[in-house]
Amino acid sequence: MSEQALRARAHQPGWPHWLILGNVAVMALVVLLSGVALQTGLRSFERRAQDATENLARSLSQAIEAELDRVDMVLRAVVVEHTRSGADPRRLPDILEDQFALIGRLDTLRATDSTGIVRGGRDTAGLAPIDVSDRSNFIQARDDPTPRLLIIGPNQTRVSKKWAIMLARRLNKPDGSFDGIVYANVTVERFLALFGAVNLGREGAISLRMLPDLKLVARQTSQGPDASGVGTSRVSEELRQTLATQPESGSYLAKTALDQIERANAYRRLENYPLLILVGLGTKDFLTPWYGELVVVVALCGLTAAILFASTWLVLRARRRELASRTALQDNEAFLDRTGRIAAVGGWELDIASHTLTWSAQTCRLLDVPIGSRPSLDEGLGFVAPEARAQVGEHLQNSIAHGTSWMLELPLVTAAGRALWVRAVAEVESERGKPVRVIGAVQDITEQHARKQELEREQALRAQVEHHARELDAMVGERGEMLDVLAHEVRQPLNNASAALQSAATVLAEVHEPAASLRLSRAQSVMHQVLGRLDNTLAVASLLARPDPIERGDADVDALVAVAVADMPAEQRGRVHVERATSTRTVSMDMSLMRLALRNLLSNALKYGPPGTPVKVRLSDSDHPLALVIDVTDAGPGIPADLVPRLFERGARGAPNGHGLGLYIVRRVMELHESRVEIAANQPGRVTLRLVVVQAPAE
Repeated sequence: MSEQALRARAHQPGWPHWLILGNVAVMALVVLLSGVALQTGLRSFERRAQDATENLARSLSQAIEAELDRVDMVLRAVVVEHTRSGADPRRLPDILEDQFALIGRLDTLRATDSTGIVRGGRDTAGLAPIDVSDRSNFIQARDDPTPRLLIIGPNQTRVSKKWAIMLARRLNKPDGSFDGIVYANVTVERFLALFGAVNLGREGAISLRMLPDLKLVARQTSQGPDASGVGTSRVSEELRQTLATQPESGSYLAKTALDQIERANAYRRLENYPLLILVGLGTKDFLTPWYGELVVVVALCGLTAAILFASTWLVLRARRRELASRTALQDNEAFLDRTGRIAAVGGWELDIASHTLTWSAQTCRLLDVPIGSRPSLDEGLGFVAPEARAQVGEHLQNSIAHGTSWMLELPLVTAAGRALWVRAVAEVESERGKPVRVIGAVQDITEQHARKQELEREQALRAQVEHHARELDAMVGERGEMLDVLAHEVRQPLNNASAALQSAATVLAEVHEPAASLRLSRAQSVMHQVLGRLDNTLAVASLLARPDPIERGDADVDALVAVAVADMPAEQRGRVHVERATSTRTVSMDMSLMRLALRNLLSNALKYGPPGTPVKVRLSDSDHPLALVIDVTDAGPGIPADLVPRLFERGARGAPNGHGLGLYIVRRVMELHESRVEIAANQPGRVTLRLVVVQAPAE
């Protein structure tokens, strides 16, 4: 593309509009995300305020309950002492004085007679008779003999004129008839002392109300006690609605009816008293940090807008500089083309500012693209095989950041789909100490690389052959070692025993002991049978070490069990009991190898089971995987825990002079069948080893 065409394209009137629309989209996204973040923060602060008010309401309710419990305890004590004194009215003032001294901080602690006239209590001397017969709790106590706590209020006391709630209990005569009440006035100041210890912020408030009419008992705000609404039932509609659905505890956001200040409120009903505690935190208090976040977010949005407008101006200036850079790139194209023709090497150049590649004619021919192609950096990297792109990108970044040169051998795929290898070199050019472009060359080394790969393949194949040879040597050595151990540890002692029997038979024949000679003859016969079986075992053991797979065939399951049992000593066969829990008659296996495995399991069970105890062989099926399951169970003491992980390894359970081959041979037989042997049960009195003969081994 000519310089005039590039300049015409750069000055097209439409492209700045695209940039402006992009800026608007970015700003819209920033505003949207900021709104979401602010909304999330607002909910978070509201949740924190709700948690704080709920915790305060819970703590205050517990504190008020504790105070009222103490008062009720005094009332109960007065009732008990009055009953013990036989309802003696002369003892009543002393009882009241003693209990008043115990609790303190009470405005009054008094008792009345059955007519409602106060007959005892502190500060009643010299006063006109006090009549409380019109109080609702006196009337309830008189008419209801049930012993319970009666609470009324808030009322102004008749002597001190203080707001208080009255707690009362019934007094009875010895015959159970009504003898008056004992009551205590708990003043509002007592509750305000609890509320004053709470930090309510600038607009917080705490209220205590009587249920069910919600009369205000005490109220504390951040300015101090507020007695303006005591005895009234003015509450917000939100509180009434929330109480209707959540009578025990709850929270809501509303303006308080008494002062019209919006608060996050939480309430809790006292468990044993008809009182409701409310705690409210002013929204201006707990949302102050959120307002600060709002200011920060708005400022950041403004800063983002300024940065976007500044970046737009910088892009416009960069576009003008790009035109000048492209002119310089065109001047270099002739130089690169001459270099390619002389050295058969292609040249390339990357403009760091625009990320534009310039290829020489030789490079274009190498990559099967039209001469004069000037792709972007991403398009140029697209010719690099996927596995090498990250490596090229990393070297380019290092070159731009640190001005380093590099040389790589890379796989490429041309525009025509040809795969080739090139050697690429690059170095950085700087202007005024700042990197402005990366210049490099590429050389086709496909033939050299192919020869190198062929050599590496030959070396790898040679190493693989040598490795296989070492494995075969190891397998042959293992087989020889196994056969040597079997021959030495088993057959040699039997040969020695056979020779000893033969010598004994000769001596007995010379001294004319026909009966003993007959027994020795039978023993020799048995010894010959054992040696024959050992020969079979050694022959099969030689198969275990072979590298080639076994040959499976349909084998009769009953015949397998029968021959394995027959291999046991005659005097031990009666201990073996067979249980069939499957209808399967034939199974695909190597009969001789499986006989060896089952023989070793039976021998092991007879050996470690107590003498005379049965050994159980159970045949069953398995669906997952499809297999024949053979369980051999004995009544032995169990396998030690430290032996379990290596039970089927060679020598794991061998005698002091043996090698412990039995269970190792079982494992090898099952591995050759692509099956497994496992411990199904291991406890004193019941040890089960299981053969799982898989019928459809994995390919």
